[in-house]
Amino acid sequence: MLPFVPDPQQQAAIEHVAGPVLVVAGAGTGKTTVLTRRVAHLLSGGHARPEEVLAVTYTRKAAAELRRRLTELSVDIAGLRACNFHQYCYKLLQRQSADFDILTREDLWIYLRQRFEQLPLERFVEARRPEVFLEPLLKFFDRCNDELVAAADYAAYVERVARGELPLPRVGKSKDAEEVTRDEVIARCREIAAVFAWVEAALAREGLGTFGTMITKAVALLKSDPGLLALEQKHARFLLIDEFQDCNIAQIELASLLAGEEQNLFAVGDPDQAIYRFRGASNAAFDEFLRRYPQAKTVVLDLNRRSLPPVLACASAVIAQNPPIVSGKTEGEFARRPLVSWRARQGIDFEPAKVAIVLARNTADATFAENEAAELAETIRETQAATGCTWRDFAVLYRAHGHRNEIAAELAARGIPAYVTGVDALATPEVRDLLAVLKAVELRDPLAIFRVAALPQFKIDPAALAEELESHGDKVDMVGALGRVPGGAAVLAALEDAVRATRGLSATAAVNLSLRQFEFRADAAPIAAFCDFAARWQRRRIAGDGHLPSFLDYLQYLPDANAGIPIGRRNEFEEDEEVPIPLPETDAVRLMTVHAAKGMEFPQVFVLRVQSGSFPTSYHEPLFEFPQELRRELTKLTGDPKEVHIEEERRLFYVAMTRARDTLTLCAKPYNAKDEKPAKFLRELMETKAVAAEWVRRDARPYRVELRAAAAPAPVNVGAWMLRPPRAPLAGEALSASSIDTYEDCPLKFKLSREWNLPGEVAAPMVFGNVVHTVLKAWFDAVRAGRPMAIEAALELFRSGMAEAPFDREIQRQLYLREGVAQLTAFLEARLREPRPEILSTEGGFRVKIGGVPVQGRIDRLDRIEGGRVTIIDYKTGRPREQKDADKSLQLSIYALAAREKWKFVPEKLVLYNLTSNEAVETTRDEEQLAEAVERIVQAAAGIAEGNFEATPGYHCRWCDFASLCPFTEQRLYDISQASTGVI
Repeated sequence: MLPFVPDPQQQAAIEHVAGPVLVVAGAGTGKTTVLTRRVAHLLSGGHARPEEVLAVTYTRKAAAELRRRLTELSVDIAGLRACNFHQYCYKLLQRQSADFDILTREDLWIYLRQRFEQLPLERFVEARRPEVFLEPLLKFFDRCNDELVAAADYAAYVERVARGELPLPRVGKSKDAEEVTRDEVIARCREIAAVFAWVEAALAREGLGTFGTMITKAVALLKSDPGLLALEQKHARFLLIDEFQDCNIAQIELASLLAGEEQNLFAVGDPDQAIYRFRGASNAAFDEFLRRYPQAKTVVLDLNRRSLPPVLACASAVIAQNPPIVSGKTEGEFARRPLVSWRARQGIDFEPAKVAIVLARNTADATFAENEAAELAETIRETQAATGCTWRDFAVLYRAHGHRNEIAAELAARGIPAYVTGVDALATPEVRDLLAVLKAVELRDPLAIFRVAALPQFKIDPAALAEELESHGDKVDMVGALGRVPGGAAVLAALEDAVRATRGLSATAAVNLSLRQFEFRADAAPIAAFCDFAARWQRRRIAGDGHLPSFLDYLQYLPDANAGIPIGRRNEFEEDEEVPIPLPETDAVRLMTVHAAKGMEFPQVFVLRVQSGSFPTSYHEPLFEFPQELRRELTKLTGDPKEVHIEEERRLFYVAMTRARDTLTLCAKPYNAKDEKPAKFLRELMETKAVAAEWVRRDARPYRVELRAAAAPAPVNVGAWMLRPPRAPLAGEALSASSIDTYEDCPLKFKLSREWNLPGEVAAPMVFGNVVHTVLKAWFDAVRAGRPMAIEAALELFRSGMAEAPFDREIQRQLYLREGVAQLTAFLEARLREPRPEILSTEGGFRVKIGGVPVQGRIDRLDRIEGGRVTIIDYKTGRPREQKDADKSLQLSIYALAAREKWKFVPEKLVLYNLTSNEAVETTRDEEQLAEAVERIVQAAAGIAEGNFEATPGYHCRWCDFASLCPFTEQRLYDISQASTGVI
């Protein structure tokens, strides 16, 4: 490697000593090297002692790298502090108060979920999922902390709004804003303020803090204690901040306090790589720096030492679509200029490869994602064979973890090793099996016991167990069923031994005992990550007593908190001095999100699915608007929030492109058959004439089905049970509208629901709906009999039904009780104002043949219009259905067909009645629409008869009763022999 020789701009940044300096460093321009050399210059030149230097990096890994580089330069760093903002604040607060512990974002969500009934919530709570508003509330509180807005500050703002001094903020969806009254908006704001104050007080009472509150507490502490501030300023006499573009206003305020009057503040970063707006960061950080320090020295680094010219030209063309890097600076020193390739200046004896744009389409054999993955995997294999480069020279980047599935399978199909970052251990079959053991030991969970029974050492015959479970009807006894099948006694004995052995043990001790007793491989990567997580959890205050039940309680909420246990990576903040687990030295293709790739570089880079909806992602409006009146200058909104989102996504795409040293391949789906330019970023690139010579387009090669089939690992344990053929043919059994919908959504789910009689959790919405339907039947039966029921009598029937209904959570019972009383009162009062209908039946059951297929169901209400013409009414207690839902409803079509077939009625009107909104949505069916419904029924029946039970994984898996058992919801390591290294 050539020795580092700084260019003039780098030299100016390195040798600057006193006063503020702002370095705008483009991608690959050596900003980390410049920061390191500047620290070395300050220390070796006698300008500062190590204990007077504070270097702030974005990650702990970067801080460790800085110390390593300084040591290699033979610089004495004893006493020098290198850390991130959160580490600095944590240690500052701990020095002032030993009673302080940190909560991660998921910790706080779970902390509040476990105390949900204590929260002062009334409006922001929903019966179906009471905690659904926790996520938007926490995002709003994070935003407040980023802006140094405390609960008291927000409460004072709300009172100003109530007095009419400030305009009303948006505290709901924009589309509903006009329907919300002023009083309701203020009431919602006060509820947000009350919850904010509750959270703030609860955390303070228990000595807990979050990443955001750590910084706000540190700023408040320094402002309130001049002696402490002077001491901290002495130890930060020279303050250096890396990745400055990712700083939020609270961090900038903290830096300004520490810089003090000397203002020896060195900030370096790239506004075009600001990709953490969701954490409160903003590319306007440079504007704020110049506002606070107008006299600052400024340096611009634009000589890229990483990439070849085609990569830089295309990346520059993309990012040029964004606003100026510093507000109003379209000319002069801060004007965005294309980066210059240092490698090109050194002289290149070969023609650099053009940026490749690969277009993949849906074909008869494969989806566009499968074709995209096949093309990339084959290109990687061919390139490695032709050049002899290592596998680790290749990186595949994507916007979301779900985009990696196809490419991981394709690499495995060709025997190409790959290291995947971010695989969630909780979603792997190994950890699911281990968790099943832990749950079965502690909670006697029937599904957990079922999964334990599938472990290979017990040799249970799944057909025998399925037959036994089927014989139980609605009252499934998993323990009793196992006791009556060969091998089941061994399962129960092992669990009983574990119950005795783990009683009173800590979580980690119980996990380790279960690993040994149930023959798990402790060195498998998912298991190792899980054990590491358990050990770290147990050391923290959120662990409570640290026993297994507390750990399982925490884990059950982790997915709901949008978190997991990533293999090979830890949370950025840890109490000890260990740095996050780095990428291993294994020679393997790297698969990772673009966010994870920030700061890295690779000779060959591939970026997946660069098209609207995938990259960029779609804009999702936050539920609560952060008021403009509470914003600092740094974060004043200027422009459409959707465009601000696209600008950040474009910066993220720019980061992805600039990870490439030699070659860059961008993959996408054409917009349509007539217009092949993919939507958004690639279209912008392809339509920039100035760089037309820097890229080349090609189509993905045909997908090879036989390769994927050979690569797919055979499911093991319970996964193999789920995929076994049915014991008996499922064809011929009567179908219903819901079962047909299930089959169309996921044939495997249909098979499992028919094949296994597993006890599922009774969803609260279904329990509520059943009680409401019982009341409505009683009401209309009374009308039909000529003995109308009083509204209060109907409500009393509802209350008694709710009291006896099996709700798992009392809060849901109370919320649904309140909701149901309101809905039924409004509905029944409206019925009293209408002419009495001629009701033919309520909850009328039917079993008919449609297209030769037996179909069954139950119609909520059937009213006569005149003669044989009828109205069919179906009541909905959940999400209000719209006109398009009624027009497309298979259920209503089947009801219409059944009315004609069984009762010879003419179904003139079909109605979905939304009890939530007390509105009816009316539709009809013509012969063509009924024929389409018949065809859907026949096709579903044919697929079932043919044994087509292939899974169709998707977003709906989150609500599937079989999600914890289904192999298609698992994240698998393809090469089990390499699982201990995290390699597929």
